[in-house]
Amino acid sequence: MRATPTGGRAEKVIQHPFYLLRASLEEIEAIARQEVPPPELAAFVDGLSVSPELKEWMKRRETMTLRGDEFLTALSIDDILAVPEFRDAYQANNLIVSGFGFPKRSAKPSDKEKNPGKWEKSEKRYWEEVR
Repeated sequence: MRATPTGGRAEKVIQHPFYLLRASLEEIEAIARQEVPPPELAAFVDGLSVSPELKEWMKRRETMTLRGDEFLTALSIDDILAVPEFRDAYQANNLIVSGFGFPKRSAKPSDKEKNPGKWEKSEKRYWEEVR
């Protein structure tokens, strides 16, 4: 016995299960969405273990996609600097060019605990220069 899928070529179906659909895939999807609605984005995002800033960004943009050209074009400078995950990724990506005009931090990581005032001032200046 041979079967030909829509737009495909005929193939043998001996000892292979195959199914005949009485509705299109779009109709089946519509029925399934009526029976089980998609999960609430806000509730799902709240359950993630990411920063509150990233959760807020995902809810505001109504997206969970964090890769690809569409994601990159949707990012603004304010988004990158406001969301810790984006900021860390941006900084890590640009560490290579830190000697070629990309700003450098003036405080040492040890100042974070020893001299918090100096660290905060240095961080503020650093991120202003990055902007």
